[in-house]
Amino acid sequence: MKFRPMDAKVYHNENIFGSDYIFEPKLDGYRALCYKNSGLKFFSRNGNDLTNDFPELQTSKSINAKKAVLDGEIVIYNERGRPDFNLIQNRAVRKLPAFYIVFDILILDDEDLMSLTLVERKNLLKKAINESGNFQLIVYTENGGKMIEEMKKRRLEGVMAKKKFSRYIQGRSSDWLKIKFVKTLDCVIIGYTTYKREISSLLLGVYEKGKLVYVGKVGTGFNEKTLRDLKEKFNEFETEKYMEIRERNIKWLKPKLVAEILYSEVTPNKKLRASVFKNLRDDKNAKECEWEN
Repeated sequence: MKFRPMDAKVYHNENIFGSDYIFEPKLDGYRALCYKNSGLKFFSRNGNDLTNDFPELQTSKSINAKKAVLDGEIVIYNERGRPDFNLIQNRAVRKLPAFYIVFDILILDDEDLMSLTLVERKNLLKKAINESGNFQLIVYTENGGKMIEEMKKRRLEGVMAKKKFSRYIQGRSSDWLKIKFVKTLDCVIIGYTTYKREISSLLLGVYEKGKLVYVGKVGTGFNEKTLRDLKEKFNEFETEKYMEIRERNIKWLKPKLVAEILYSEVTPNKKLRASVFKNLRDDKNAKECEWEN
């Protein structure tokens, strides 16, 4: 049986201190559920099998159980010791190992733990995991201010605030909140323009009440390698026009590819302002791209 990971809502205020929450670093990697049975299997949030991509994670002795389902993040640390999403995307040529950072547990042997509180699950997780090889337990604290200060100092992307007594819910819940230090939004790439170069800008969309809507374009944040890689991917997804947009020289793409976009603000007519391309998210399903609020 496969599970959906519990997802957080974006919280736009860093002042969320209080005794109801624990705080964890927000990691820049691939969210993955780990299933232990006869061996270990890793699946992304959109159900893609990641097992063969990260053979170094096949350390089943790291889990003190015959069966288990864990929730965590696959990360690769850069030379500064920070999780680096680009290193994961270029894993075919990388030389650095991946690590699985575990922060929750759903199943332990034959016991379903999802109805337990987060604190209870954390206590069981400590006993279930041997921090050896490429498995690590995430650090957490009840001091939100200290965690935010430390994560900013280390230039990590944000903090997770989770209610201590929350149950594990498959899907999005306000019991878990993500506090991002920079504004980012996962967007569907619906096409690209070609009036200045082979790829001048990417056209972006998100789903609003089940309908794909245009939220603007991004024309910065690329290097030559990124543009070559994008063009190679785009060749597979070219399609006919399916939306009215006031842009010229558009090549349309099937709404399948997801990009993480940095931006300064959302305009009153719901367009991203000062947007910058960060990276592709091949671990996320296009249908998950919605306004975060």
